[in-house]
Amino acid sequence: MPDTVTRPPAALVVLLVVGGLIAPVLYQQRSAPSQPPGAPLAAQTWPAGAAAAAPGQHWFAGEGHITPGRWPGGQLDPGAARRTTDLYVFNPGTATAHVRVTVFQAAVEPRTFRLDVAPDTLAVTDLATRREIRPHAEFWIVVDADRPVLPQLARSDYLPWDPVPETLEMPLPQRGPADGTFTDWVFPDGFQGGTDTWTEAETISLLNPGPQLGRATLTFQFRDGRGPRAHAVRLPAGRVTTLNLAHLFRSANPARPPAISGDYATRVVSDVPVVSQQTRRAYARGSMFPLGSKTGAPIRSAESRLARDWYYGGGWIRPLGVLPRGGFDHTWQLLFSTSVDRTGAGARLQVYPNQATADAQPLTLPPDRADLQWLHEDAWRGRLGVDTPWGLRLTSESPVAATVTAAEYGPWSQGLPGAMSATPLVPGPLSTAWWMGIARHGGTDTEPVEWRAAWQFFNPGQSPVRVTVRFHGIRPVPERTVVVAPGTVLRLSGDEVPGLPTGRPLMVSAVGDGPFLGHVWVRVGARGVPITRALTSSVGLPIGLHGDARTAAGAP
Repeated sequence: MPDTVTRPPAALVVLLVVGGLIAPVLYQQRSAPSQPPGAPLAAQTWPAGAAAAAPGQHWFAGEGHITPGRWPGGQLDPGAARRTTDLYVFNPGTATAHVRVTVFQAAVEPRTFRLDVAPDTLAVTDLATRREIRPHAEFWIVVDADRPVLPQLARSDYLPWDPVPETLEMPLPQRGPADGTFTDWVFPDGFQGGTDTWTEAETISLLNPGPQLGRATLTFQFRDGRGPRAHAVRLPAGRVTTLNLAHLFRSANPARPPAISGDYATRVVSDVPVVSQQTRRAYARGSMFPLGSKTGAPIRSAESRLARDWYYGGGWIRPLGVLPRGGFDHTWQLLFSTSVDRTGAGARLQVYPNQATADAQPLTLPPDRADLQWLHEDAWRGRLGVDTPWGLRLTSESPVAATVTAAEYGPWSQGLPGAMSATPLVPGPLSTAWWMGIARHGGTDTEPVEWRAAWQFFNPGQSPVRVTVRFHGIRPVPERTVVVAPGTVLRLSGDEVPGLPTGRPLMVSAVGDGPFLGHVWVRVGARGVPITRALTSSVGLPIGLHGDARTAAGAP
């Protein structure tokens, strides 16, 4: 993969002007709400300049992992990596961005390296080539720049004999700097378990980027009514702490399942600001190679206390026709919800089928328990439809957090989710400008890999929204304008956009003349085979790169 992909000149002028006017207000509203009474924070000392960083200049890009050698020991291909992590940094401005990348790890002090990213350029760094990163361990990437940039990580696992990735994780970055709202997080979707032939296990990675020792408590709330369980963890300053949830509360009897099993929600509360990420991997029993994975960022409890409307626009249920028949014949869409307060919550779930009238269903979220709605099963599928996009709106009078987890199954998988993704619902109000992140579409005759990308646009309003989608990566910039009718979701496939470069990474943006929600799906498989090997799915980010006045104004 080349280190740099040239971008078109001044392609984001309109986007940045719109985003610079709208997203700063949203950012201020969501990033600095008041803390609930009784939760004082210890004073923090942050690196010089971090607290003053404008949106778009300080990012927590996410957790990474490098495992050298596709075969243990590297006998097959010493130059390849069995688990890879690439860092993408996109500079949408008109001047070179000077970027500092900080690598936080568990056993060593933070290390840094620098990148110069030319205007309208996507810089791609294979982190396996960086000496600052130790292999075989989780690390966190933090990006600082002297002008707004857009970073994103991409992680994949490979089988020793196959160049087609078995997993694909492309988490969107979390905006920094870390402040007092970074001390209380909720992961609505947790699961560990399996059958005699496969198993799923989770980790939660915690980054303490500050200079002070911290402590956090993880509380697990189970869907089956078991009482909550809590685990305390020490957070060394400037270090990454990774928890293997299958190893918590271990029994002396190895035959017993892990205490953290079944469906659950996780609450992370700390006395210093932390950044966290959850990863689930699926394995065939007895195998060391993941066959499916998903990763996701949590929802801030402070944001839940502000928002009362939450949106999801990535709905898509399609028939798979795989074995065994029955529960695995459709792609799965699972809505996990949990009450942020101990009192529980009453909520309403409104569905937006693409060609029907929206209806609503009441939901009761009991205290200290997770709720699961099987949206792909008969009761919900009849409302939402098959092979058509749809959206959700979750409304509650008390704080809630919710995530949709998707999964696909290969033939004869016996229920092992070979492709997974997770997307948190987005709090309103919605923006008119979104960064849709990195995507690929198509393939080449020289590689057996085929990428399939699609973008969905959800308009929950009462007026049509005209959305222009731009694919930054080649000249002239391909673009497509679509009109999203009120109360519907429109799906745009990469096959519908002439001129996309096959298999190359693209930066995608979307701007509308009214509020909407953007969502991206990226699938990968073997060329010529319709089965999905790995997928990633995420909501977009509202774009507010107002930290660089010249970039926001489009001036040279």
